[in-house]
Amino acid sequence: MPLMFVFSVLIAGGCSKEEPKPNLTPITIQIVNKEGEPIPRFAVGITVIIEEEEKDEVGAIPKAMLTNREGKVVVGLSTSQKYKIEAGPQKKVITISKKPMTVKFIVDSKALPE
Repeated sequence: MPLMFVFSVLIAGGCSKEEPKPNLTPITIQIVNKEGEPIPRFAVGITVIIEEEEKDEVGAIPKAMLTNREGKVVVGLSTSQKYKIEAGPQKKVITISKKPMTVKFIVDSKALPE
């Protein structure tokens, strides 16, 4: 009888597993001009890239953020996932690794509004 009880507890415990939380990696997006000076309040777009076979089941909602005074946005993104990052007309596609990373964009100051 005790063996049956242990077996029942193991089965019940295995059924109540929670969904694993995604591993997030800190990503810094940096916007500077050609002189290397930071550009504050610059809009940055981040969109997850969905694999073709998952597109019918999952949708991607783009995020839009503004850079801080240092011309940076820091965000946690899912490890091993691909993202498209946009800054003005520039786009970069990156795959997130387990290590923190920086994505840098150099923009033309002449194209910025005064």
